[in-house]
Amino acid sequence: MKKQIGLYNSLPKFLACCMACFITSIFVAETKVWADDYEEVSYEDLVHQINRRRSQVSESTSSNMLDDITLHAGVSLLTSTLQISEAGKIDNLQMNGFQISFGIDLFSPNWVAEGAIRNFGTGSAGIVNYSFRELDMKVVYRVPAAIGEMGFRAGAGLATQYLNLTDGAYAVNESTPASIIFGGLEGKLSRNFALGGELGYRSALVNTAANRNSLDLSLRLDAFF
Repeated sequence: MKKQIGLYNSLPKFLACCMACFITSIFVAETKVWADDYEEVSYEDLVHQINRRRSQVSESTSSNMLDDITLHAGVSLLTSTLQISEAGKIDNLQMNGFQISFGIDLFSPNWVAEGAIRNFGTGSAGIVNYSFRELDMKVVYRVPAAIGEMGFRAGAGLATQYLNLTDGAYAVNESTPASIIFGGLEGKLSRNFALGGELGYRSALVNTAANRNSLDLSLRLDAFF
């Protein structure tokens, strides 16, 4: 009877030892598999791999962003009529000039940020001598057309106008901020070129400006790349 009791008391210990051996064998086997899959690298190799993957991600991101952006450049022939108010009288002055413009898509083919330089040079009309130039910053909404079809463009912006004018009775030498609204049509000549016309209106933002407002018409040739 005592032998059976001793056998029963040693059975749990025996089972515990067997379980411990089984778990130990599994742990050793898994550790060996991990050791076989593990590849030792130096610190320099690790840094090189991280930098290479980072540059690949950066190049991919930059490429995707640039693919969605179109650059714009254009030249225009201008004719403009300025309303000059000075010394209690209002005169209309007509001038001809040219414009050079540069633009970039605002992450959409329909929205463009555009800057322009407009130069009307120097000239005279009767006793009036003048020189006039302008810097523009505009936001354009455009609906591009397919080749051989017509699209349209419209927008608004701000300008700084530089006017020198004399007519014997008075002299004007001023730089004036002005608002711009415009709209026009453009026909697609090819994938990279479009020809169009545009009508614009400019109004001075200060009441003391001699150059109160102007109406202009332009013939545009635009390139896209």
